[in-house]
Amino acid sequence: VNLVPPLEKLADRIITNQFLLITAWATIEELFKYFAAKIVALRSKFADEPIDYPIYLLTAALGFAAFENVLFLLNPSVASETLLGFLTTDLRFLGATLLHVVASSTIGIAMGLSFYRKKYKYIYWLIGLIVAIALHTLFNFFIMKAEGNGFLQTLLLFYFLKSFVGCVRIIIRKAHNKKYETFITLAKINRWR
Repeated sequence: VNLVPPLEKLADRIITNQFLLITAWATIEELFKYFAAKIVALRSKFADEPIDYPIYLLTAALGFAAFENVLFLLNPSVASETLLGFLTTDLRFLGATLLHVVASSTIGIAMGLSFYRKKYKYIYWLIGLIVAIALHTLFNFFIMKAEGNGFLQTLLLFYFLKSFVGCVRIIIRKAHNKKYETFITLAKINRWR
């Protein structure tokens, strides 16, 4: 996470369009979370089921959000406004954590869906990444544009998106279990012959 702020500051100096800058920040964060998960977990022997990808990316997102929230707390401007800082921090923690979980889970779900379609795994990954960056960009855009007025509406939207992501994870798990049950049934049939 220490690499992200300098990269975002560099983007801030290079990009003048506000929407493109927000998109660049989202891209930097999503790629960082993905590569952190890839280096630590996705290349291990334990990433052997479709559900593993959303779980590992979700874990990376939670770690990233926690560290980002700590950096936010250490910001001197938040510390000087104690009451306002606590109120803002509570909403920021909830929003940022939810955002990172939804965005990274989207990438993980796309990778999980490609588990049995190895030929298309990069296409699935790219679609998941683009959707995650779009969600991250839209969230940041609405938060910055609303200046606190539309924060709860934006949080509700992402809460429903999180629920959707949870439903897709359940579908992936059931599809994987069904394929596994079919394999076990075929093995039993062959054993009885």
